[in-house]
Amino acid sequence: MSDESIYEWSRFKRFLVFAFVCSLGIGGIALLFKSLLVAISISLILCYVLSPAILKIESHSSIKRHWIVLFVSILFFGGFVIVGASILPTIYNEIIEIAKQVPRSIVYLNQKIIPVRDWLVEIGVFSYASFDNMILNLDLMQNITSTTTNAIQKVWDSTPKLLGGAINAFLIPLLTWFLLNYLEPIKNFVKSILPSDIHEMSLHNIRKMDGILWGVVKGQLIVASILSFLYMLGFSLISLQSGVAIGAVAGLCRIVPYLDVLVGGALSIIVIIGKGGDLTMILAVVAVIAVVQGMDGAFITPRIIGERAGIHPVIVILSVVAFGDWFGIMGIILAVPTVAIIASAVQMGLPYYHKSPFFRGDH
Repeated sequence: MSDESIYEWSRFKRFLVFAFVCSLGIGGIALLFKSLLVAISISLILCYVLSPAILKIESHSSIKRHWIVLFVSILFFGGFVIVGASILPTIYNEIIEIAKQVPRSIVYLNQKIIPVRDWLVEIGVFSYASFDNMILNLDLMQNITSTTTNAIQKVWDSTPKLLGGAINAFLIPLLTWFLLNYLEPIKNFVKSILPSDIHEMSLHNIRKMDGILWGVVKGQLIVASILSFLYMLGFSLISLQSGVAIGAVAGLCRIVPYLDVLVGGALSIIVIIGKGGDLTMILAVVAVIAVVQGMDGAFITPRIIGERAGIHPVIVILSVVAFGDWFGIMGIILAVPTVAIIASAVQMGLPYYHKSPFFRGDH
């Protein structure tokens, strides 16, 4: 099919109708299996991440697909369990230690503020009363205490749901194995129900969407995992207390561009100040973050994501802030993939809009 046929407006309208009907069907299935929706969603993401490796192995060997799927599944989930069992207790204990350092850091900062306050009063910028009122209005300690208390209460209230989620988690390996094993029959079924006149158009647009989703979702997850390891290694080499936990959290925050620098730097400073403050350690932390950012910008992101993302980091950051404001923690989690889908839909629909009678001004 020629490019002119692919971007034909009348065919695109039929494609939109077909996509809308399919979306309604998927929505109905999601409502039917809403108790398993988290497990199904995670399994779909894992299937999306692991399927290229399986296809590559399958193309270079004569082993049947179900054996390859079984091997890759055991390797992936076995490695995940081993790594999780070895590192999660350390991360948990170090996060608790970081939380303990917060009040000590506030006390330390208060002590350092006194000379600054005296100097500002001496040069006439503030009076003692106005400066103290400004600090009281910030009420930093109370805000931190209130936030911590609310977070603990939410975790406590959601414990039954977490236990239910832990039970459903056992379904994830099974569902992932099923999806990987039957991925080709599922693809063939989707192709078989595509109307013949929009078949090529649909495949063309799916490939475009896959390219953007790869860069924004799968690529960001891979980059975040690599940066987590690099941060943990770097902070451990400079003997930063709780460096493993800080590195893991900072790396995962890389899903949102530049958030790893903010979070990693802030947590490191809290720990360093809580131990009395050490300029040498602060400089070492800055050096680690700079080296990791340099490696990310020069090698990691260009090799893994390249130019396929098509979304400016500022748009991702603003979307995370907006989604978080509207939908809380769930909005923060869903912001990046949602932005990826919206971006891919816009890029996919723009050529058809340019071919539409409305854009051309036809009567």
